Amino acid sequence: MFGIQLQSIGTSVKFNFKPINWLNLLLQKFFTMKKTLLLCVLFLTAGTVALKAQALFAPITTTNYNFDAVAEANSSSLTTTGAIDGSNYVMHSMAYAGLYSMSVGLPNSGLIAAGSRTFQLQPYTQNNTCFLIASQVDSIELVTPAPYNALSVLGFATEGAGTMNVTVRFTDNTTQVFNNISVADWFTGTNNILNGFGRTNRTTGVISSPASAPNLYPFDFNLSCPNRSKNVKNIKFNNTGTNPRLCLMALSGASNASTITATSNPVTCQGGTNGSASVVATGGTPPYTYSWTTSPAQLGSLASGLSVGTYTCIITDAGNCSVSTTVAVNQTLVTQPSLFVSSNGTTACMGNTVALAASGANSYTWSTGSTAQLIIVSPSSNTTYTVGGYNSSNCYLTGSISIVIIPLPTVTITSLPASLCVNSPSIAYSYGPLGGNLSAPGFTPGVFEPSFSGAGLATISYTYTDSNGCSGMASTSTQINPLPTVTVALGTQSFCTNSAAFNLSGSGSPSGGTFSGPGVSGSVFTPASAGTGTALIIYSYTDANNCSNSDTTAAMVYSLAAPSLSVARNGYCPNSPNIQIVASPTGGTYTGTAVNANGLFSPQQAGIGTFTVSYSITSGVCTMASAITLTVNSCAGLQELNTELFELSPNPNNGTFIVTSPKKLDLLVFDNMGRVVLTRQSIAENTPVSIQLDNLAGGIYYVKAYTGNETKIVKIVVTP
Repeated sequence: MFGIQLQSIGTSVKFNFKPINWLNLLLQKFFTMKKTLLLCVLFLTAGTVALKAQALFAPITTTNYNFDAVAEANSSSLTTTGAIDGSNYVMHSMAYAGLYSMSVGLPNSGLIAAGSRTFQLQPYTQNNTCFLIASQVDSIELVTPAPYNALSVLGFATEGAGTMNVTVRFTDNTTQVFNNISVADWFTGTNNILNGFGRTNRTTGVISSPASAPNLYPFDFNLSCPNRSKNVKNIKFNNTGTNPRLCLMALSGASNASTITATSNPVTCQGGTNGSASVVATGGTPPYTYSWTTSPAQLGSLASGLSVGTYTCIITDAGNCSVSTTVAVNQTLVTQPSLFVSSNGTTACMGNTVALAASGANSYTWSTGSTAQLIIVSPSSNTTYTVGGYNSSNCYLTGSISIVIIPLPTVTITSLPASLCVNSPSIAYSYGPLGGNLSAPGFTPGVFEPSFSGAGLATISYTYTDSNGCSGMASTSTQINPLPTVTVALGTQSFCTNSAAFNLSGSGSPSGGTFSGPGVSGSVFTPASAGTGTALIIYSYTDANNCSNSDTTAAMVYSLAAPSLSVARNGYCPNSPNIQIVASPTGGTYTGTAVNANGLFSPQQAGIGTFTVSYSITSGVCTMASAITLTVNSCAGLQELNTELFELSPNPNNGTFIVTSPKKLDLLVFDNMGRVVLTRQSIAENTPVSIQLDNLAGGIYYVKAYTGNETKIVKIVVTP
């Protein structure tokens, strides 16, 4: 049966389902047995969670034991009925152990207590054990039948663990059966209530005291709820094992009433779910189970996360006896704690971001409109940010944080032109205040070199951080334009000083540029004006960005002197032999009338007249030519003088003639009066020599040629 006490804020109600005469009867029986049953009722304050209570088992006076299994202060085997195991052992009292100067054994008083259980053994001088061999059945009778919530039997098995069926009979002859109850061996079990009390050989009387053995074990039987109001008459034991023997020595009962105390904690905010309710069961027959009418159902003694309302808890004990209690959860509005709001700084430089975070709720709504727990803000002035949210108890909490904004320092830098060419000259610039960091890779601070930057967007930035840790930045940029790609290529690279003028148009790319250099005028290159040697021709071009570039090509101008031509004489008769035209330098080409590739002029082939023979010589790209005029006369009545000693031509002549001799000789010219008009003139071997007699009057003259032993005189005609 249950006694129930409900306790809430400002309310205390007690429900007692237990009849008063039943309690009086229970107390009377306990007093008759000279025992006192302590009933404890715990009242919990709000928020307290109680531990499970333990039932109190008190000794029950019983009779009808069939065996004396305990030797008292006498070593005679006549003091016990027989052995309780196959090794001829029985139990003994501590008084018996004193006979052997030992201190082990069952208490002389027979009272055994541990925790919530107390057992009273039968006197050792009489039958004190219900001893059952295999398949044996026997009963223990209650001297005074009485109602109990639970019963506990003290005993053990020998020769191994055993099993038993237990039948509790009430005075109305109804029963409650507990089958297949395991009984631990007195040497190998756990959860004992007493151990290490030793044993004695029934024949020799010698005590054996193994460590921590033997053991006495309690076996509990929870009576069902309907049977708890009935008087228990006896308990029947049936040894269902095939070998183990059972020794059952005492009976205790738990008859104390159960008390249920209920408490509640209020909801502390409007619409909150932080209320709670709890129940505590004391006395009775634990363990208890709980079921609350929450959704979902909570199964502990404490129901939490409750909103305002009334809740019912069903409490069921070990005997499956249930009772329900109702607990009201009220509302008491209290000031809610603030949300914890933090940031990575309460001051920030203008334009910087600040991270704000809130905690203490399940959801958040910031004054910025964000619903995230962590937000990033960039205030432009001093700003206070607020946040609100519902916690797990559905209470609305708020919090705030203020951010102070510090202005940035003023930073300046001189602007660069919007665009520059990569080969533009350096530009000076300034920046301030001093003490900051200049980002101008590859540049000299204060001087911008376009060529260092290269083509593309060039940016110089300057950052300055003040004493508040705030940074300002200024920058300037310029577009660095690349130079145009310019090429110049002539159709030919070699010229002669006498080469024709060369048109340079189309030689440069892109079109539209200008040419310059030696021998260049406009787009015309004149080799003769350039002169001999290497002439560098430059092509320059300026693009739409006003960036200029140029390319250079070399024109080689070569020079070649005109060749010289000579003959032994000029003026020939048609029957004169071939005349060798001597050219210098050699290797050239002869062209003209009656001349062959070797420079032999044939007067006979040419005929009477004046003829021009040309001679050209080529060196590299240059070709130079010279010409000589040869005259073939009719020579009527005269012939060319041709002796074995020398040849002379022409004859007649105008005072100039050529002498050729196969020998070295000397010449002398005199007139018909014998007067010398040409003193001695030496003639080399095979070398034509031109003789010039100036201011001679026309007439007959004589040429004398002589060697060391040979002389020849010939007549010539000089015409005016």
